[in-house]
Amino acid sequence: MDKQALSAHTKPKGPIGYNTQYSDGSYYGDGHSQYSGGYSQPGEGFADNSGDFHATWLVPSNAPTGMARVPVVTQDGSIEVTFRIVAASGTCT
Repeated sequence: MDKQALSAHTKPKGPIGYNTQYSDGSYYGDGHSQYSGGYSQPGEGFADNSGDFHATWLVPSNAPTGMARVPVVTQDGSIEVTFRIVAASGTCT
């Protein structure tokens, strides 16, 4: 499993939501995937007193290969970031 990280900046103590969506459309709340990270967990989706937010999670070992997308929403707007999942025998380029 590999670690992913997300850093964002918004208003002090502002809300932040994110949800990793994998290449096959699966995500933590889809009703059949057993993912335990990569999304805003209850009570943790807020920036600190300086407006900084940091989160890390482990990409599940059963996550499908391909591009994963992470929509991020704050009170200032939204953005989508991506990362690529490769097979354990593969390499990143």
